[in-house]
Amino acid sequence: MIKTDYCTAIGERARLCRVSLAETAERLRRYCGAAAESLAACLGRRRGREPSRPEAAPRAPAPPVVQAIAVAPGRQGAIAYSPALGWQTRELAQGDLSACVDRLEAAGLAVEEARIRQRAAGDYGFSIVFKEGGGPAEAPAPGPLTIRPYVSGRVFPSQDAAQTALRRCAAAFADAGLVVVNAATAARGPGWSFALEHSVDVLRAPGAPAAALRLFRHRCQGAYASTAECRALLPLFQEALRRARLAVVHAYVLDEGPGNCRPVVDYISRYEPGRDEPAAQVRTYRAEQSYPLASSAQAERDARLAAFAGAGARAVDSHVFEEPSGHYSFSIDYLMPMQALNAGLGEALVFERLAGEEPSAFETTARAELAEEVRRLGE
Repeated sequence: MIKTDYCTAIGERARLCRVSLAETAERLRRYCGAAAESLAACLGRRRGREPSRPEAAPRAPAPPVVQAIAVAPGRQGAIAYSPALGWQTRELAQGDLSACVDRLEAAGLAVEEARIRQRAAGDYGFSIVFKEGGGPAEAPAPGPLTIRPYVSGRVFPSQDAAQTALRRCAAAFADAGLVVVNAATAARGPGWSFALEHSVDVLRAPGAPAAALRLFRHRCQGAYASTAECRALLPLFQEALRRARLAVVHAYVLDEGPGNCRPVVDYISRYEPGRDEPAAQVRTYRAEQSYPLASSAQAERDARLAAFAGAGARAVDSHVFEEPSGHYSFSIDYLMPMQALNAGLGEALVFERLAGEEPSAFETTARAELAEEVRRLGE
């Protein structure tokens, strides 16, 4: 019996094809270029090493969490923003307030009110009321964007191995046109893994009214030992968010206890969770087949990567792993593009798995039938 996996763009067939290992290596070198090196400066790395252990089988990435700030209503069509932070002096609060006003005006928003107040605890806070329109004419309005996390399902025997895989993965996201705003390795179980966060455009269903501006609070992944270490990273996060075209209102440090500090970013986007969809979403493909040799699994993985690329699904990570049986298999994490379909939103690619109608007596016969099926699909 023959089996094959293939991918088609809607209304168009894509042909499975193979590439040489040399071509695959060249692609990996391209993915690991300057984009990965520039990312290294903002990686939050923990110290220490673990004994070498075999890499574990993959699991699906964790679902993303998007938290919208519950904002108090301001004047008609306006948004009131007041961070849940305190400053020791009025002057410190004034400095952050002025920076927030500058960022809002740079995003094309009109600030109607900005004032400092003394809080019940004796420190100082501030509040801002702003609305769309009326800002500088040359400033672009906030677009439909959001931040999504990607958590690797892989576990590596050492932090260095996880760091290398992280740089390749971040470069693959950048190559797909997505801006990585944060990335870090972290201990997981018996070894190390990694996670990153990236910006992505948002799609709205055809005919739906334009989404209103909303405030979102993003708690960056990864914890840091001290507020000073965390605060030193804030300019890097803000620069990454600026490159991602996100309208940042405020970036600050959240202290959740000893050794557990993290950057937090409040930003504005024209995005309605539950109705809108990110324009690209990570999916995981896991091969059904097992192979007696790791080299055989890797060769087939490389062929699938070429097929995914030919169909418009960019791979962001892939690896070969050993199964409990002692055989080898592989998985691929890829970006599924989304598109408008009729009255809603859906995946722009369809994956189908076909099996031969009748079992074949010989492997050579099955391979010939498989080659003919691939040829037919490519027509």
